Amino acid sequence: MMIKKMIFTVAACTLSMAGLAQEPYFIQTFEDSIPSQDDVREPLAFQIEGQGEWIFYNCFKATNTKYIKDGSAGDLRMVKSGLNGPGDSYVITPIFDRGVKKITFDEGRTNKYIDVSVSKDGGQTWTSIYQYNKNTQEHNTVEVNDIEVNRV
Repeated sequence: MMIKKMIFTVAACTLSMAGLAQEPYFIQTFEDSIPSQDDVREPLAFQIEGQGEWIFYNCFKATNTKYIKDGSAGDLRMVKSGLNGPGDSYVITPIFDRGVKKITFDEGRTNKYIDVSVSKDGGQTWTSIYQYNKNTQEHNTVEVNDIEVNRV
């Protein structure tokens, strides 16, 4: 999952008389502190109040403003590997208790491979549901629509 800039939104699945209703869990802009590129090997976990534990593997906070359209240096960065296939950087969401309707994210660099996987057992096992390998920067929406999914 190679991403230069990612805004991650997860919508909950809730059952109602009218069917599935979108009710956002939260929006995480990844503006919190992330370590430098020198510290990318160890997994990091951040407890975000009202959300739970976000887990980052092989991630760092970039300072190269050439790649950041708004000029800030506070965006989540992944290592620059895996150009033609899966890399080894991951962002894992907190555990959800109402399923997942969809996720959205922005790919800030071109020619990157992204795999979106979901778990129904808190992250013990994963199923890939979306692969992205395009040479464009774009906004992505992945429809999940599964009340049993509890982690992305």
